[in-house]
Amino acid sequence: MFLVVVAAFLWVFRSVVAALAPLVCVAAATLLAFGLMGHLNVPVTVVSSILPILIVVIGVTDSMHLMTRYFYHRDRAVSSARALEEAARELGVPSLVTALTGSLGLISYLLGPMVHLGEFGVFAAIGIGGGFLATFT
Repeated sequence: MFLVVVAAFLWVFRSVVAALAPLVCVAAATLLAFGLMGHLNVPVTVVSSILPILIVVIGVTDSMHLMTRYFYHRDRAVSSARALEEAARELGVPSLVTALTGSLGLISYLLGPMVHLGEFGVFAAIGIGGGFLATFT
């Protein structure tokens, strides 16, 4: 899965750094979710084992959009630092809203009767929030 994402980003961005940076963000988010699960003694179940895939699919979009806008501004003879500032300014609020709505939707699994789905929802929300934070820091 990671190799497919890297290959797609290499093809789109034509840069190894641009291809790997989004994966660093989602890897940090996945480690955050599973690290908290381990710290809180929450067992990995069949349901929670799909967390990495979900976090990558949802979390990589923020990074992808940020990289796209960064290259857009940088190609217009703007310095790298300024291009990153402009991209983050444009996408910060929309990405935050997306992360919050996705996380709240997943946390709603707590309302159901199945404990494993509730745990899945909480840690998926943590992973998505962590992906947003890793991308914009």
